[in-house]
Amino acid sequence: MGVDIAAEGCVPVTGSMQGTYASFMTCSQADRNKDTVLFIDPGFPVQKMQLQVQGVRYETFDVYDYRGEKLRAQLESYLQKGNICAVIYSNPNNPSWVCLTEDELRACGLGYRARYVHAAAEAVAKTPSSTYNPLFIYGPSGLGKTHLLLAIGQYIREHHPEKKIEYVKGDDFTNQMVKSLKEGTA
Repeated sequence: MGVDIAAEGCVPVTGSMQGTYASFMTCSQADRNKDTVLFIDPGFPVQKMQLQVQGVRYETFDVYDYRGEKLRAQLESYLQKGNICAVIYSNPNNPSWVCLTEDELRACGLGYRARYVHAAAEAVAKTPSSTYNPLFIYGPSGLGKTHLLLAIGQYIREHHPEKKIEYVKGDDFTNQMVKSLKEGTA
């Protein structure tokens, strides 16, 4: 598609209301010209409600209508507008939902999902406090989230001993983020 997305522009968030809420807050305020979230449906209606609460615009299309190469063209039509701050495709754990094929993932620039989690973790470890600040990693039990976060922390301790590492629960982080945005210190 010719769209370059830097690794720090990919925020993998799954299974957490606080995580998506904070991600929406972050991406919708990063660039005033990019004020709209694009949903590739079917998705979770509650995420659209979160955006309404925040006063953030969104657009949507149904993936059922745009399979294969049609998906690339549909994404391009939205991205060419220049106002999209985030593209949301909910990982369909519900078996009635459509999973994107590897070709469709490549068409929309996603590739194999694990590469992004690894790239994000590596970027945070190598350039703490600048890339993916904050980093959101959510998902079901048993995927290795804690191991990944501990590896990031260990790398930072070894290579950036002057940095402080703090582990925070999702709801505490969301409260801190909302407070700092209200106070203008985010």
